[in-house]
Amino acid sequence: MAEIWATSWLGQAWVTAELSEREAEHRLCMEVTGRACTTPSPHGLAAIAAPARVALATDITMLAETIDILAETQPLPPGPPPCPRTAAWGAASAWRAVDVWDSEQVLLVDYDGPHPHTLMAQGGKPGGLMIGKIAVLEPGAAAQWDQRHESDEVPMPISQAPVPEVLADLADALRTTDITWPRNDDEDFVDSRALAWSRCRDHLPAWPEQDSLPEAERHRLIQEFTTANHLDDDVSRSLAELFLDYGEGYVISGPLA
Repeated sequence: MAEIWATSWLGQAWVTAELSEREAEHRLCMEVTGRACTTPSPHGLAAIAAPARVALATDITMLAETIDILAETQPLPPGPPPCPRTAAWGAASAWRAVDVWDSEQVLLVDYDGPHPHTLMAQGGKPGGLMIGKIAVLEPGAAAQWDQRHESDEVPMPISQAPVPEVLADLADALRTTDITWPRNDDEDFVDSRALAWSRCRDHLPAWPEQDSLPEAERHRLIQEFTTANHLDDDVSRSLAELFLDYGEGYVISGPLA
């Protein structure tokens, strides 16, 4: 389907962007839109209609307006209407599988629509759930979970869960994965990242509240870090403070996770 093609290109734009580049996907949408408008054609319209379904929310208006303009002179591509506001897929059910050590989790969401399918996201929990792989599977994958899960693997029972909860878990995990450096460059993640975001972005929860380390505990940790290797100097103290700040700000389980 068109989303698979578009999400792959958006994923490549994201994963190859420099660390300071915050709008790589937006830039790609701008370039595609510019070329399609410069030389209007049915292929150009199709090239915009595909990312319009999985692009960032900030780009949807631009893509929709361009589709409306080109559609006046170009035949529409086959398939569902290209308007990004048209909900082509409806989440019918959701499932969550967690291993017995609570270290790995798999989220599955069944979708109906023109081509029923299951969106699967697999991740680990080093300090908050981080997505390792995303895949689009045949519909009803959850019902075949026992067959998919090898008998010699760690037991990972599966249970049905409310769709909004699973989509919120997915959005939260994608956010955590996105802010982690180096970026996850596994093609099974990159190629479907934008698609997964498009399905769960509206369910993104607020950042969880975390209690800051007590000042005395923070001071103790810095002292232990700087004196452990007899490096009690300004550089070592700055590094210790940086590690603690990062842990408190970005690691869900806290700086000592």
